[in-house]
Amino acid sequence: MPFDLRPLATADGGADGATGAPARPRGATRIAPRHDPDADGERGGAGTPDAASGAVARRPVRVAKGINALLVAVCLLGSLHVAGLMVVEVRRLAYADGEIARLEAELEAIARDTADLRAVAERADDERYRELLARRQGYVYPHETRFIGPQQR
Repeated sequence: MPFDLRPLATADGGADGATGAPARPRGATRIAPRHDPDADGERGGAGTPDAASGAVARRPVRVAKGINALLVAVCLLGSLHVAGLMVVEVRRLAYADGEIARLEAELEAIARDTADLRAVAERADDERYRELLARRQGYVYPHETRFIGPQQR
């Protein structure tokens, strides 16, 4: 059964004052079937049973005027809040990705240093290798003279 959701002033095609019906509050709407010509409650008054049909006429419902503006404001604030949360989470994700990349690079550097130290530890018994390491650090035998020149890289 289709319902008419238009205000009462236009639901029956004319104004309430034109039909002789009692004046209703401005903005009052109600649900009434379109096919029922007596659905506007002209007979019997509001909330009283109609003598001919036995149906109870509905009283008009008054809608608060500021509710739509309040609803829009709440929706806008909620949308701004969600957008702010999304920005925070995207920044947190970008920071976490940067930290992961930095820590992976640090881990690779530590792995290279570990491999170098293991190579030195494996050749710890080689006297010539230990002498080479000592000379790289600038040590000389007591009977030798040390000369400092341009360093090669």
